[in-house]
Amino acid sequence: MIYINKSIESKCTKLPLYKKISKSLDSCRKETAVNALMTGFSSSYITPFALAMDASAGFISILFSLPEFLGSLIQLFTLRIINIFSRKKILLASVVVESFLWLPIVLTPFIDYNRLYLLLLLIVLQYSLRFLQEPIYNSILGDWIPANQRGMFFGRRQKIIGILTSAGAFIAGFILNSFSNVNKISGFVIIFIISMVLRFISTKYIGGFYIQKYVPTKRSIPFYSFIKNIKHDNFGNFVLYISFFKLCVAIASPFFAVYMLEHLRLSYMEFTLVTLASIIARFLLIDFWGKLIDKQGSRSILILSGLFIPIIPIAWIFFRQVFALFMLQFISGFLWAGFDLASSSYLFDSTSRKDRITLNSYHNFIRSLGTFSGALLSIVLLRLPLQLYQNKLLFLFFVSGALRFIATFIFGLKIREARLIEVKVGGDTNKQHINIYPSPEVMFQLVDKKGRIKTASYKRN
Repeated sequence: MIYINKSIESKCTKLPLYKKISKSLDSCRKETAVNALMTGFSSSYITPFALAMDASAGFISILFSLPEFLGSLIQLFTLRIINIFSRKKILLASVVVESFLWLPIVLTPFIDYNRLYLLLLLIVLQYSLRFLQEPIYNSILGDWIPANQRGMFFGRRQKIIGILTSAGAFIAGFILNSFSNVNKISGFVIIFIISMVLRFISTKYIGGFYIQKYVPTKRSIPFYSFIKNIKHDNFGNFVLYISFFKLCVAIASPFFAVYMLEHLRLSYMEFTLVTLASIIARFLLIDFWGKLIDKQGSRSILILSGLFIPIIPIAWIFFRQVFALFMLQFISGFLWAGFDLASSSYLFDSTSRKDRITLNSYHNFIRSLGTFSGALLSIVLLRLPLQLYQNKLLFLFFVSGALRFIATFIFGLKIREARLIEVKVGGDTNKQHINIYPSPEVMFQLVDKKGRIKTASYKRN
């Protein structure tokens, strides 16, 4: 949930911009809700849509990774774009175009010539627009939300996203299941048209954002310089870890839907329920991770979840019953909630406001390159005569899980905490803690034995 913490509210009431920011957060909350519903109706069903048009496993792997990779390229030019156009105009224009792209997508099954490649092209365009929006949206949230509230803020926000995404996915699954014995394509047409309408509604709420004027700047960190020093920089080590971890994930991720629908022969409703398990776990347990990150910092949560996530794809080898897969995905959602929230929080904490858009774009591009590389590796592995229990996909699940362990041990352990240090001061009779947030906005919190918090902050120029 997007909210204003009471302690923040009380400090901001005297500021002339308070009402504008308050209304903006309210609009942001509504836009997040609508966008989450749209995601529920669409994101989990692109692969089943392609399978309904007789797509191969190799094509599914490309459909999973290529749009993200090519879409991320636009982020390398985001800073130049926002130096020309306002962030609000870019958001509004890109969301409008993104919403109308659903129209040609729903028409692809009715085209006889190269319809799968047309679908791939349209999804690439959608991803390009979303990647253009992401660093701009994040920079706006970074302006609004204090550093020491981001863990709880994004945790509650992700909880609402999870609830509404689950609702959208469940309704979409019900629609698809209702049409499965009549005309599969008709069900997809309905849910994607709903997605188009919901995304268009987002423009109404984005129009209510108060966005501070962005001062045009030159790129402070050239891409070649960032790559050259990536191994010697803490943020660079973070990017390497996330990218290699995503590479390992991409070896298996495109094929879970294929495995459920083509090999286990699950119905659309059973597929939806298994898929929902991960989303449900996220919104039920995201607050747990948010509070833990605010207290312990992002790095420890990132490594902890990164050590347990590799177990999930390996466990898929041994379970086939719907209930078992549901529970497995529930655990997966819990672990991924911690990993994603910690990585998002770490990205904010380890970048300054002036460099955040640039470094966020570098991070997304290199991460997407890792995802694309993993997908290409999965295609190579599929062509090899390697199987596990007479199934090539199960072999991919095992390889993906094993490599995730290796990525965490090689790259994850090199990351240093960029946010929170908790130091105990005083004796047993007067226990106190000092929380130090080493970010561009340095904040010190002294917590006495009665839990009372005294805060002092210092903003570096």
